[in-house]
Amino acid sequence: MKQNTVEPLAVPAAWHKPLYFGQAQFDAPCQFASQGQNFCRFFLAQKGALHIETPDACLFVPAGFGVWIPAGVQHCLMLPEPMSVLHVAMDELVWGECGDLSLSVVSLDAFASALIEQVCTHITPEFEPNTAAARQVQVLIDVLETLPEVDFYLPFPRDARLIQVCRAIQQAPAEPHLLEGWADKLAMSSRTLARLFSAQTGLSFQTWRQEWRLLTSLAFLRRGMSVTTTALEVGYATPSAYIYAFKRKFGMPPTQFRE
Repeated sequence: MKQNTVEPLAVPAAWHKPLYFGQAQFDAPCQFASQGQNFCRFFLAQKGALHIETPDACLFVPAGFGVWIPAGVQHCLMLPEPMSVLHVAMDELVWGECGDLSLSVVSLDAFASALIEQVCTHITPEFEPNTAAARQVQVLIDVLETLPEVDFYLPFPRDARLIQVCRAIQQAPAEPHLLEGWADKLAMSSRTLARLFSAQTGLSFQTWRQEWRLLTSLAFLRRGMSVTTTALEVGYATPSAYIYAFKRKFGMPPTQFRE
């Protein structure tokens, strides 16, 4: 995956207004890191899924969902396939509680999705006040403030050995990734690995692995992949086991999410 040295979605250094937004098209997989800006950031993939990592968490953001990144938070944005990304940045003058905004994935309904696309693709950030464009932007701000959070978030370890394990699970979720196998590779006992993993993430090894598999499956479903194929792609032995885990996690069957 191509590593960009400059963040293509960053607010321009000379930008002097409290709000910035737009659309960016990426024709190949890529990733780029940000040290954090004095803006709250909002990203939305129009297809596919975004992967976002901070020093303490990883988030999976499929199309139809957005992600908030608070001002100043270091993050890496990964685009595993070509896609179009809509982005909004606002400072504390626009969002009065900007400093309290948490790192989160939010759900968008059809109205919110259409409004974000309209503003980001048909209005320039240099819009004049007291115009139709300004009124649309204000509606967008009001809508963004009320988007409901969803649990598409996983805590990330800081230990380099555990990061190696998590990276492997992310890159190949269908592989078994057994605790005992990883313990052997890392030259530690299974009990030590399990204890260390739980201490750094708050989750057991098995729970973290399952959570990532379920999050990864969301993008496959949104692309129209069948439930059976999706289950196998993310490492479930049977569709029934996948459906059961999916319903426990998201409160709906995978067929409903795909719609």
